[in-house]
Amino acid sequence: MSGSSPDVQLDRKLPPGDTLVWTFDNTNNIGTGPLTLEFGKAVLAGGAAIQADFNGAFTAKVEAFNGGSLIGTATAMSDSNGDSVFIGIQDTAAEITSLVFDLTGCAMACDTGDFAVDKLISENPPAAVPGPIAGAGLPGLTLGRCWPSRLVATAEEDRLNILR
Repeated sequence: MSGSSPDVQLDRKLPPGDTLVWTFDNTNNIGTGPLTLEFGKAVLAGGAAIQADFNGAFTAKVEAFNGGSLIGTATAMSDSNGDSVFIGIQDTAAEITSLVFDLTGCAMACDTGDFAVDKLISENPPAAVPGPIAGAGLPGLTLGRCWPSRLVATAEEDRLNILR
């Protein structure tokens, strides 16, 4: 799913040197989004920076699933330049088994299936460990980074906290 395109350099807005997952088919010259990431073990939270493959504002969406059941959604808008935005979801229990990232719109005509995501950040609650040390169980697709500090609750899904 990784690809490259000569028209827009995604890495100029996402951190230089990061490896991106790009939803683009070089052979057929079309976007392949949405992007679904499945976890081997349910997680409490997950998110990533996302950027469209064009200049200008865009709206991104992430959906959280427990198996086949949708348990929450979040949207985020970029600035007018189309800079990347972080979008993610945190649940009250570790039951997120997959996340689906997508673009839902843009300021100009674009392929909403053509975007890139940076490193996935996911989190599990601390595991109960006998003794004075408590550990955190992290599934295979996680990185050891802190969650962004701004947390927003939505009325759409009372038990979910949406991270932007």
